[in-house]
Amino acid sequence: MDKKILLLGPKYAKDSSLVGGVVVLFKQLLEDLQTQNITYHVIDTNGKNYPNKISTYLQVITNFFKTYKKYDHISLHGTVSDYMFLAPIVIFFAKRSKKSVSLRKFAGGFADYYNQGGYFRQKVIKYIIKNADINFFETKELVAFFKKFNKKTFWFPNVRKCVSSDFEPKEYEKKFIFIGGINKEKGIDELMQVSNRLDKDYTIDLYGKIFESDYTKDELLKSNLNYKGILKPNEVVDVIKKYDVLVLPSHREGYPGVIIEAFMAGRPVLSTTLPSIKEMVQNRQNGVLVEPKNIDSLFEGFIYFDSKNYSNLAQKSFNSFKEYDSLIQTKKFLNLVEKL
Repeated sequence: MDKKILLLGPKYAKDSSLVGGVVVLFKQLLEDLQTQNITYHVIDTNGKNYPNKISTYLQVITNFFKTYKKYDHISLHGTVSDYMFLAPIVIFFAKRSKKSVSLRKFAGGFADYYNQGGYFRQKVIKYIIKNADINFFETKELVAFFKKFNKKTFWFPNVRKCVSSDFEPKEYEKKFIFIGGINKEKGIDELMQVSNRLDKDYTIDLYGKIFESDYTKDELLKSNLNYKGILKPNEVVDVIKKYDVLVLPSHREGYPGVIIEAFMAGRPVLSTTLPSIKEMVQNRQNGVLVEPKNIDSLFEGFIYFDSKNYSNLAQKSFNSFKEYDSLIQTKKFLNLVEKL
């Protein structure tokens, strides 16, 4: 692609403990652009890398005015605050200079944010969505909602770099793994109760940070759950492969990256019927969906898996990963930008 791209997005924080999911996604995009030999420049929007919010805003806008005329396409990758405070200025001045603009919204919940907003908020959101040349949202639900303002609205999901290209079959052994924050919102209460109803030949191991406001290690030990500590990002896929099923009985979720990693590992998913999860997991195809906060439903989900249906569920899970392959989605993004 001949177009030069100016990207506004969150770079890694100087304090590595402050790295969030949106930073990881933006970094992956930059790595993909390098493999495609794209000429680009980045303006860092991560407030963790500036003294305060006002300084962040002023420096980002100043850098934008210094550089945007040198590039063919301007692409903002951000969260709600970026959309409300940066996008209007980026779009207004880019359009005056006849530059094309794309917006990529990280995470879900933006339709609720729009619906619950007053006149001014809705006016700003309508303006940026209508005047961007292309819009990208992380969930299909958001794409459908905002497409009424701009037909050039597309899906750019949570993604992962492909690190496991071959399906590795496994015999079903009733081994389940949970990866995530260990708190009530993730359905740990229900998981504890179900673990005490299952036969002793089931294994349920937990990986992640324990939120001590909700649980202690001693409380977890009273159930039949096994706490295994915290995984490094590069360990997740290999560890999932040691188990049969990823279990994620959450009450609230966006597009969980750990489900994508389970797909990459070729392991089916036991999760809940949340709108975003239903976009990823097809019931009794690449996993099993149960009602959130429902112990009986979760128990039935566990015992659905057996040695007869497991192989087919695992293969379909592995096949599901291609939709979330970072390089595939980046190429789709670039093809749309190239057509502008």
